[in-house]
Amino acid sequence: MAQIAKKTKRYPSDLTDEEWEQFAPLMPKPGRRGRPREVDFREVVNAVRYLVRSGCGWRMLPIHFGPWQMVYGWFRELARRFLFQTIHDVALMLDRERAGREASPTAGVIDSQSVKAPQAETRGYDVDNAGNAVLRRKVRRDQLIPLLRDMQPCLIGMEACATAHHWARELIALGHVVKLMPPAYVKAYVKRNKNDAADAEAICEAVTRPTMRFVAVNADAQSILMLHRARHLLVRQRTAQISAMRAHLAEYGVVAPKGRAHVRGLIEALDKGDGPLPAMARQVLILLARTIEGLGAQIRKIEIELLAWYRTNQVCRRLSTIPGIGFITATALAATVVDANADDEEMP
Repeated sequence: MAQIAKKTKRYPSDLTDEEWEQFAPLMPKPGRRGRPREVDFREVVNAVRYLVRSGCGWRMLPIHFGPWQMVYGWFRELARRFLFQTIHDVALMLDRERAGREASPTAGVIDSQSVKAPQAETRGYDVDNAGNAVLRRKVRRDQLIPLLRDMQPCLIGMEACATAHHWARELIALGHVVKLMPPAYVKAYVKRNKNDAADAEAICEAVTRPTMRFVAVNADAQSILMLHRARHLLVRQRTAQISAMRAHLAEYGVVAPKGRAHVRGLIEALDKGDGPLPAMARQVLILLARTIEGLGAQIRKIEIELLAWYRTNQVCRRLSTIPGIGFITATALAATVVDANADDEEMP
């Protein structure tokens, strides 16, 4: 039954001869030992396509595809080898060539907010030169780089948010042109409720606008910004610890003038054992004091790193000539505004 009318298409879902010529080399090769393989992979692929198009169950497959158990078994094997993903990509390239377009897209969009988690999926949106959507596809994070590596260089738009600069550097290394846009500017192009598909379509529309303002891709200066954020976090933690120590000491009548400089006197008094403090309260306060000192030491290490970068960066040295700007502000400005000639800048 499996030999019936292979030269004519029995169902709209059947493969054409042109498609099978492209897919046949992808099929598993017969083994050198054992019983000769009798399965017809073209019929297996036709059966899977028929099942997907018709929505029937495995047990409802027409008998000329072969036993459903055999078809299902090979479906599991081909899926395990990721061949269906490759077949999909080849079929897409053939469809694009039939429509007179390039086999690979010329523009694409990645919603970087969707590729944070290792198992997350990113929504892809591909358009032709006329702006018509030709591809909407979800791609797992670990499949994104291999997918774009096989494409011809094209324009890729992304929102300038978390992880966007990392993905921009990766895609630029593959030869693509990447443009980052502030999310606030893309929001105006969202046509319906916020989701990955709507975001991707909005990004694709926004990246082609001649008046859109883009964000420069941050590379080396991103580590400097990380130092600033770590320092800011540690300073906030140190301030919280100092406020807690002052409040606890005030409960026993021990006070000190405002300012971080006067905390040193409180810590020295705790170390000497002076004041009307119970032993248990003193132990807790000494623990807070050691935490404050440790946070201060970590902040100083970060400031030393920033000062070293400040001394080797000409832009920072020029900024420090402005009254009121020291090495902290100068390094923050130089790292944030990577390209002063860019249309817009967004904190990465």
